[in-house]
Amino acid sequence: MRRHTNRFKSLSLSLTLLAATGLLPAQAPSSQDPQAVTKEERKSDEIVIEWLKKNAVSIKSVEAGNGFADLQPLKRILADTRVVGLGEATHGTREFFQFKHRMVEFLVREMNFNVFAIEANYSGCLKVNDYVTGGKVGRAEALQNLGFLVWETEEVAALVDWLRAYNQKAPPEGKVRFYGFDMQNMEVYDALPEYILRVAPEKTQDITGTFTKFRAAKQAAYGGAREGLKALLPEVDKLIRDFVLQEANFIHKTSRAEYEINLHLLRLLFQDADFCSREFNESFEPRDRYLAENFLYLLNREPAGTRVAVWAHNSHISTGEIPGPDGARGKWMGNYLRQKLSGGYYALGFAFNEGSFQATSTTASGKTQFVEYTVGPAGEGSLNWYFAQPKIGNYIIDFQHTPKNEVVQQWLTTPRGFGSQGGYNIPADYKERWADGGKTFQWATLSKEYDGMVFIERTTRARPLSK
Repeated sequence: MRRHTNRFKSLSLSLTLLAATGLLPAQAPSSQDPQAVTKEERKSDEIVIEWLKKNAVSIKSVEAGNGFADLQPLKRILADTRVVGLGEATHGTREFFQFKHRMVEFLVREMNFNVFAIEANYSGCLKVNDYVTGGKVGRAEALQNLGFLVWETEEVAALVDWLRAYNQKAPPEGKVRFYGFDMQNMEVYDALPEYILRVAPEKTQDITGTFTKFRAAKQAAYGGAREGLKALLPEVDKLIRDFVLQEANFIHKTSRAEYEINLHLLRLLFQDADFCSREFNESFEPRDRYLAENFLYLLNREPAGTRVAVWAHNSHISTGEIPGPDGARGKWMGNYLRQKLSGGYYALGFAFNEGSFQATSTTASGKTQFVEYTVGPAGEGSLNWYFAQPKIGNYIIDFQHTPKNEVVQQWLTTPRGFGSQGGYNIPADYKERWADGGKTFQWATLSKEYDGMVFIERTTRARPLSK
């Protein structure tokens, strides 16, 4: 199989932070004759490509409303799965969003999944959940509360609309809940003071003052001045401790449900402050650890046996480790979920060969806008290139339940370039990186990071909602 340079570059998949670099261990030079190695690699490639072709689950259509006949093999693959991570190689690909919508419909209708969780802020998604479960929140307000601009698309809106329509006909115990598990962009500044005013009015001024300082410190941290936010961490921590000590009193004055929601909002405030107060290269580990904690917080409050579909970037659903220049910096969210759920977690990544996607970019005047990016066919030797070689269109490939020979096993355990992007300010040389199979935006070892992969041959950009 093809050998590449061992210097690799990884891209943070945070919506607000991009680009980190690291080094892979150097490979030993081959002592074989160059021509013989070329033939050996070509033969190995052919074996891997044939394995992909033989074991692929062909996708009839990425769009919902096309039945589930082609997806029936997933019932066997996901039979013992409690949580399915649905990844994406970019935060702005229409076909990824569409097929994840179709997957959610399949999981709900065919496999009794009844919770949907997305990489979006917790508090805002409470309103989305109210909308999809038949509450008073309207559609426009719900869509505006997804928390990140990248989710304000026609494709995500279509999924939200389907969930609401499905729930209107479902019995109360069968309704699908909608949750967010991110700590960014938290809207707690009004909700928490209102709660404190009811349970401990004498503390209202204190918490309002903390929030006033927090707003200013958060804004300064975006500009690189993180000291103020770091200094506020003990103050937020004290609010949490005081809240916990008053548990019985606060529940008596309101309810356990209200108390737990507001306590969780305080935890998220601390997480947001901790994440944003760190230097860029140190911010990945706490974010994914917090994402996992928040997801498990939600899962632990669901009835036993609840099955969940999780929507997030490939890296977040990955069961691998966060790379660094001198080793791993920590674990991705999916790694924590694998530890907690073992075989009950399935990480399904999404990859593509060529096409377009969108990401947000900030202009010189400070305005944030969507920009379309386009890449040609994936560079030879990258995982994206391998997935494209069977030339069978869109498909799903399972790495866990399919027979593998020694060559395929080696391919699955070898780090390779894996094209990936976040949702914000794409680097200027993205086309060159994509075309170079050994220098794509990150590297991946499939056997360590994903249980399966959805491959889309050609993509287009997601479609922003009209304002």
